Amino acid sequence: MRRTVAAVAAVAAVLLAGCVPQTPPSPTPSPTPTFMCTPEAGGTEAPCSEQEYQKMKAKDALYAEAEQVYRTYQAEYAKVIRKGGSTTLSPGLKATIGSPEVSASVLRGLRYFHDNGLRLKGEASVIASAAREPSRERGGSVVAMTFCVDGRKTTVFKGSKRQGSGIVGIDTVYFALRDGSLRMASVDSKVVSSCGV
Repeated sequence: MRRTVAAVAAVAAVLLAGCVPQTPPSPTPSPTPTFMCTPEAGGTEAPCSEQEYQKMKAKDALYAEAEQVYRTYQAEYAKVIRKGGSTTLSPGLKATIGSPEVSASVLRGLRYFHDNGLRLKGEASVIASAAREPSRERGGSVVAMTFCVDGRKTTVFKGSKRQGSGIVGIDTVYFALRDGSLRMASVDSKVVSSCGV
């Protein structure tokens, strides 16, 4: 009998314990999101604020757009000089250019081919490297990049006579917003022996 009473008392204690209000566990604080940013010129990621992260992503998008504008320009320019140059800018070239200075420079190259009866043949020029230039700014540009273009596999012809091979050039391009689009606002160019990559 004693065992039965003890067993009932134990069950009652367990049941009562289940009815006693328990202190809810204190909520664990949710971790603060950590953002990682890469310096504009490249390098090692480091923790940053959400505002800095959003600014970095916006800048990355501008650089990506700038590179695409330059690649479009190169393809369009090559297309025109393969046909023998021109005395006017094509709509495709106009869509990449954002200043009278660059327009005049590009048109000089097109007219040189046109006026001298030259054509470009062979493989297309290759953009061998593209690098950000965060410390450079000119005339309201929002980003600047340096490109090395290897045109040594192209050949210049006058009629059927070979005139020479293409060159390797470095273009430092300053991009500005024009009517909501990124365009080439200024370009520094030089001829080099190789892209070094």
